[in-house]
Amino acid sequence: MMRGSPSLVNGGSELGEQGMPMPRGPGYMIGRLRHWVRESLRSWLWGLMLPLSILCSLFWSHGWSLLGGVTYLALGLKICLRKRLDHTWQESILYAIFCTMGKIPEAQGQMQFHWQRITGRTCQIMEYRTTVD
Repeated sequence: MMRGSPSLVNGGSELGEQGMPMPRGPGYMIGRLRHWVRESLRSWLWGLMLPLSILCSLFWSHGWSLLGGVTYLALGLKICLRKRLDHTWQESILYAIFCTMGKIPEAQGQMQFHWQRITGRTCQIMEYRTTVD
């Protein structure tokens, strides 16, 4: 065995870039798979759960559930005020409008992805350019 190479025999571990042992075990991979979790949960909440709850409670609330749409205004205001620190009012308002409008298509894309993953289908790539023969 070469000097300085990690021993994988008797519980040795692989060395990472800084020479530190690489973590192993099931908990390591679970932590690595939690990429973009907060953003995904937000799009599920704002793009699917809130609109469905508003629509489902529309009959029982005699229309009062439509006031739940005010939460989208609050979301837009929050985004606008946070972007206002670095940008002009016009830029931050436009950014907030489009971020808020994009919540439903984000949830639709996630539903489509999970449905295709469950059914074993693959996504087709959209080509916008034409091929020249």
